[in-house]
Amino acid sequence: MENKKYKTKANILFLWPPTPFLCESMFKHFTFFGETIGYISQSKKFHISVLDAAVMRTTRSTLISEFRKNDALIIFIEHYNVESALSMINMAKASNSKIKILSVGTACCYYPEFIFENSSVDAVLNNGEWELGTSSYLSYLFENENISYVNKMIIRIGRKLIETKKMNLLPGDKWAQPDFDLLPLAEYLKINEGQMEILVNRGCPYNCIFCAEKYVYGHDFRTRDVNNVVEYMKKYRKVVSTYYLNATTFTFNRKWVIDLCAKLKSLSYKILWRTDTRIDCLDEGLIKTMADAGCQRLSLGVETLDKEIQHYINKPIDIDRIKNTFRLLDKYGIKTRSLLIAGLPKQTKKSILSTIKTLKSWGSEIRLKEYYPYQDLIKKDLTMDDIRKFNRSYFNNRIKGLSMSEYVNLIFPKN
Repeated sequence: MENKKYKTKANILFLWPPTPFLCESMFKHFTFFGETIGYISQSKKFHISVLDAAVMRTTRSTLISEFRKNDALIIFIEHYNVESALSMINMAKASNSKIKILSVGTACCYYPEFIFENSSVDAVLNNGEWELGTSSYLSYLFENENISYVNKMIIRIGRKLIETKKMNLLPGDKWAQPDFDLLPLAEYLKINEGQMEILVNRGCPYNCIFCAEKYVYGHDFRTRDVNNVVEYMKKYRKVVSTYYLNATTFTFNRKWVIDLCAKLKSLSYKILWRTDTRIDCLDEGLIKTMADAGCQRLSLGVETLDKEIQHYINKPIDIDRIKNTFRLLDKYGIKTRSLLIAGLPKQTKKSILSTIKTLKSWGSEIRLKEYYPYQDLIKKDLTMDDIRKFNRSYFNNRIKGLSMSEYVNLIFPKN
């Protein structure tokens, strides 16, 4: 299908900017990045090329060549690649003054004004509807669609910033799978130790202070279509070691979990997978159902066992319920991993070490993640120094009584 404005299909480049280091998971590359590319490519409206410069080394001359031959650039900005992304945007405009640039990603949901002020970007998608935002913006650019058609975002027109008002949510039966003909799947699997990641729900009805979900997807809870998940897992089962069904709260929609597990259990072979959920959204029936359907490991958002801190972060969970949940998971052969946060307000060396010791005594694996007060990034007049504190290139959040060496060893324990 040719568009109305161009004699030939427009050329679209999807770029993940160069990154000084990789995160421990390829989650966002499989999902935010990959699934958006899959959604746009399935329409067959545009010529699409992809450059994931975080995992594939590239040269400046290659980047400039790509910028020159494309009509639009879709660039993904996370808190840890902001400086690189802004540099790429400005380099693209210097290389090709006609290229239109849309920035998407978690960072864009927090400080779109900062991105406009520090780059020559044309539009910023300030919410997590990556697919609808990107596709509607491209239709506006290359198919003569009215600006009112564009899903909610901010667009630079001359010297003005115009925020579109339309806000549609993509239903779960329309979520795309990544286009692995365009993406470096082999590199993703190598970095991820053979694990493929699938986003299975969006949105969260809870209000934990440390979580970015509400700023990205909002509180409306949505799930990927069950058949889509199963077909996805069947398609790649011979090239992956396991699947990570990425979810804010996997078991929030009980019926959806039961339907998914029933379909997985009906297969003539077993597919292994793991996921995340909240302890207060689990019971013995669900645990058994998941175990029978191939769930090997469940990560649980414990965060802390300190009752005062639990209330501060809006996540109070009864300690006895946590212990009993671990007992049930062990009963049905599912490994547990407790997700903890290091550096929470009011946290001390004694409280975090006590939490770790208790959870280990209950047979749980431990994974610690640094606390980042992302809510502070919503304020106006941010500087680059403010944002650098969230780039994970060094350790910011000290715990009272804990040395920096002890802090690092908690997050990255020695083998």
